Amino acid sequence: MNASVVALRKGVLMCALSVGFGLLGVPVAGADTVDFTPPVGDAGVSHTYGFVSATAGALNGSNFSASTSASSLQLFGKADGSDENGIGLDAATDHEITGSNVIEVTFDSATTPGSRMFQMDSVTGGDNWTVYGSNNATSGFTPITGLTNMTDELTNHTLPDGDSFFLFAAGNDPGSTVLLGTIAADLASPVPLPPAIFLFGAALAGLGLLNRRRKEGPALQAL
Repeated sequence: MNASVVALRKGVLMCALSVGFGLLGVPVAGADTVDFTPPVGDAGVSHTYGFVSATAGALNGSNFSASTSASSLQLFGKADGSDENGIGLDAATDHEITGSNVIEVTFDSATTPGSRMFQMDSVTGGDNWTVYGSNNATSGFTPITGLTNMTDELTNHTLPDGDSFFLFAAGNDPGSTVLLGTIAADLASPVPLPPAIFLFGAALAGLGLLNRRRKEGPALQAL
């Protein structure tokens, strides 16, 4: 069999398989960004924002302790315009993240690896910020390389795939007050089944047509 025909058949087959498995069930990514406001103001100790959950608490060494009562530290949605938009804490200066108080963020299973990004906001003067990561919700948090004592704002940073839990904190500069501005990720969403079946069938039909032409080739040459 001609090598080019073999390559073409393989290409069509791979197309059919990718359509079948990709569109009949395997998720397809689509970018999305969390809006931390609404709610503006207190949002409780924990709150779910789209594909992430946020919890107010404090960092003690490598351990995270969540707020445990209504009178404890709570999340605060801030929407004062300019570079004063995002999520902070109600019992902190300017309703922002400061001192040992932190916000823990976890992603749901719909987000795809390598796509989780964030921006910090309200980083002015001598403010700086640090992000900590761990695979345990309450312990083992260490500063993430490249995300420690940073001074930029409204700049995309990618979170590492190796961690499951993240703490957003003020940096080591005394008096730093910052906001978690936005979080974005690619979300997995299945393609509707009817279009998937149509495309899969079309790919298989193309493979069948190619195979038919291959069989008819010798007969035509004999004539």
